[in-house]
Formats: sequence, C-alpha cells, structure tokens
Amino acid sequence: GDVIISQIKGSIELVAQSLDATLKNVSGNIIFKNKGGNVDLDKVNGRIDLSVISGDVSLYGCNGDITLNIENGNNILTNIKGEINSAITLGETIVDNFDGTTATFNINVGSLKLSNSNANIEAKIDIGDIKIDKVRGNTNLYTAKGSINIKNIIGDNIARSNFGDINGMNISGKVNVISEIG
Repeated sequence: GDVIISQIKGSIELVAQSLDATLKNVSGNIIFKNKGGNVDLDKVNGRIDLSVISGDVSLYGCNGDITLNIENGNNILTNIKGEINSAITLGETIVDNFDGTTATFNINVGSLKLSNSNANIEAKIDIGDIKIDKVRGNTNLYTAKGSINIKNIIGDNIARSNFGDINGMNISGKVNVISEIG
C-alpha cells in the first residue's frame, strides 16, 4: 500500500512491512522503519531517522540531522541542510546541494556521487567509486576496490584506494593520496 502524509507539525513514527511512503511539508522529527518500499521526503524540518531493508530513499529540501540505514536501495539527497550519517549495504548514493557540518557515508557495495557541498565529507566504500565535485570542506575518502575522482575542492583531502585510480583536479588545500594498486 501507499502512505501520503502532508502538512504536519509534530513528530511522526512509522513502522511498516511493505509500503511506499511520501511525507511532504512536515515540521517535526521522523522515525521510519520499512522492510520494503520507497520513501520520499519533501521539505521536512527536523531530525530524520530512516531504516529501509529494500527500497529507494529520496530526500528533497530537508533541514535537520539525517540518519539513513538502507540494506538494498538507492539514496538521493537534494538541497539538504544539517548532518548526514548514511549506511548502505547495496546501492548508489547521490547528493546535490548539501550545507551542514559533516556528511558520513558507509557503503558496502555501491557508489557515491556528491556535488555542491559546504561541509566535511567522509566516505568509506568496500566496492565502488567515489566522485566528488564542488566541496568547501575537508574530505576523507576511502574505497577498497574502486576509483576516486575529486575536483573543485577547497579544504584538506585524504584519498585512499586499495585497488583503483585516484584523480584530482582544481584542489585548494593539503592533499594526501594513498593507492596500493591503481
């Protein structure tokens, strides 16, 4: 089934087996645990805590600290303010226009594409690529098997890859690059 929640002031807690959910124009904290289904949040102000076993997550225009735990699904975050802490077992993460203190991404298998950020970025990926563009903040990036591409960065950078290429362009700040095979 589907759940659509709109124009709410107050906290929301949802626990579901399988549903697609859309939450729009919500002011308050959100706790959502879903075994299967997509989750779309649009213009949410407050702390967001999402756990999804299988489904895509899309956040747009959200303001608050965000915690995401996704086992199988893609993660798209656009126009976000606050702090991001994201853990994904299998899936791609795309972030555009992030303004906050720190964004942390832990991905087992998948890629991270991030652009237009005013925050420190930390990423650890077991298998997958990292592409970062237009960041004002420090970056600490690691992939065990995959490439790292960073460009237009203002801040200190650490880029590590056990097996993959590391490329950088137009970087202002200290750069520390470690590549075993690449």
